[in-house]
This record gives sequence, C-alpha cells and structure tokens, in this order.
Amino acid sequence: MRCHITVFALILVAAGAAATQEPTEAMDLSRHPARLAESWKPWLRKSLRERLKPAPAMLVDYLRKDNQKNGYPEVPRSAELTEDFFKDIESALADIPDAVIELIEPYLTGVYLVRDLGTSGFCDTAFSASGPPLCYIVLDLGFLDRTANEWATWKESSPFRSSGHLGIRATIEPAHRDDRAGALRYILLHEFGHVVGATQGLHPDWNGDGDPDKFSFSRLSWKRENGKLTSRWDPTFNLRPKLRYYAFDKAELPTSEAVAAYRQLEATDFCTLYAATNPFDDFAEFFVTYAHTVLAGQQVEVQILDGEKVICRLDVDLSAPRFAAKRRILDGIFAAWRRGRGRWPPRN
Repeated sequence: MRCHITVFALILVAAGAAATQEPTEAMDLSRHPARLAESWKPWLRKSLRERLKPAPAMLVDYLRKDNQKNGYPEVPRSAELTEDFFKDIESALADIPDAVIELIEPYLTGVYLVRDLGTSGFCDTAFSASGPPLCYIVLDLGFLDRTANEWATWKESSPFRSSGHLGIRATIEPAHRDDRAGALRYILLHEFGHVVGATQGLHPDWNGDGDPDKFSFSRLSWKRENGKLTSRWDPTFNLRPKLRYYAFDKAELPTSEAVAAYRQLEATDFCTLYAATNPFDDFAEFFVTYAHTVLAGQQVEVQILDGEKVICRLDVDLSAPRFAAKRRILDGIFAAWRRGRGRWPPRN
C-alpha cells in the first residue's frame, strides 16, 4: 500500500489511454528490493540534495509491478530533472528549517522523479529488521506546475462538488512568495511529515492494520472498531466520513456544506479537513502546519466565499487549546532535536 501524497488524487487514465487492468492481488511485493532497507542504504551516504534524482531502475520496476497489482494501466518511467524544476525544488529545500532536514535525513532515501505513474506521487516505506523503516518519496513531474496558493486552493476545493455561488480559497504564502517553489516546499514538508511519523512510531504502519491506540499521536484522534479505522470525533463530526479529497464533481459533499464541515472541524483536534481523513495524514498535516506556521512563521488560511464575500474563515493557529496535546508532541520532537536526541543514530 502507498501513502499517497497529500496534494494529489488517484488519477486514472486520461482520455485515450488504455483500459484499466484487472488487479493481480496475488502478486506479493513486500519482499521486492525497493521495499527492503538494505537496498537503499548506499543512498543515505549522499547529501539530501543529491537524493533528488530520476527514479532508479529498481524503483521503476517496483512501481510498474505495483501498478499492475492494483489494476492501473500506466507504465511508469524515470524522469529527468528539468533546469527550471531543479531550480524551484532547490529553492524549496533551502527554505525548509534545518530541524526538519536533520530529522528526516537519516531515513529518507530520496525524492525520486517519474512520469506516467497513474498517481501523482506517494511516500512509502522500506522495511528494516534492525530499526525504523527507511522512506522514499516519488513525484510525477507531470502534475507539479501550480503556484503555492493555486495548489492549496485546488486541494481544499477538491472534497466538495460545485454548487451555487460558493467557492473556496486557501492561502499558504504571501503574494511575493506565491510561486511553484512555495508549493513544492509545502508538498515536501507534508511528505517529510510522513517520514517522521513512520520512523518515530507516532502512528501505525500504513501498510498494515495496527491499532492507533498504541501510538502516542494517533491515539489522540483515532481508534479501530471492528477492524475499521474511525475517528474519536465522529459522533460530532458527522460529515467527516463523507470527505473525499480530489473527488471534485464526484465528491459526496456539495460546497453548500463546506461551512458546516469547517464548523465541525473547529470543534476537533484536526488542524485541516485533510487531517481528518486518516491517522497518517493527520500527523503529516499537523507536521507541515507546525513547520510552516510555528517554525517558519507563515500562515495557513482557508476562506469560503459567496461570490467575493468571505462567509467563513479558518485561520489555523496551533496555539489554540484544541491542539494542545498534539502540539506537545511536536514541541517535544523539536526540543529533543535541539538537545541532540531528536533521532535514532544515523545508519552507517
């Protein structure tokens, strides 16, 4: 199973592409070299910026087999960095706080670039028998061409189908920083949150069926009932199960229910609607919001508009009492980093 990148939907075939394959679920990829930490250890000797590469053959083979297993018709291929994309992602990485880079660097094998993935990107783990897993991030270059606020607005609009005059506008960067590098920065911070969550044991493995109650972060908002993950907030957040990001016109919720969804959200400890979709994105969303607002001093704001009139505003402030328990966990992670104990020893 992949933990899909926050910013992207599962995109099936474009017009004219081949028909979807029948899934071949019997294919066991758990022991594929791409899923084993030993295969990736040489990459950890490189600097983080040197780990931004076209996907190696081993990973492309895994992606193709995974697509076949899940019935996706696309055949992924490695993608070369373009000069303009490299410039933007270099800028994005340069603006990410050192604390974040040092937390994830021992465990992130790299950010690998492809085309024709069938999904726009994801984060996954490589199993280690001697410690935390390693992680890798895959991005499809064909989908990375929005500015920061354009991307944030696109994403936050996606769980609602259009109805009436209502619309959604999201802001994560001021006008002078509203560029593709800003979008990539936010995307990477979210994915780095997945790396931290997976390697520091803050939620169950997304490739398994672990109990969220056994993990310090996920137990705050999640539980497993009859084998199914549910939120502890569901009795009052009754719109949460209807959230389907990247559904757009196929979404269960119309924009006429957006105000109600955000009002219900404000009575929970989820920092965004996307955080309310599963325990893994709950942590990744809190992580990116913490890094973006607390460490970097930026804003996250969502407005619901009736025409050009703002009728509802969500300004994500992690100092609010409803976030106190989750904020203590993040404060503790970065306090430990400042004391030099924020991670396991780097692998040799």
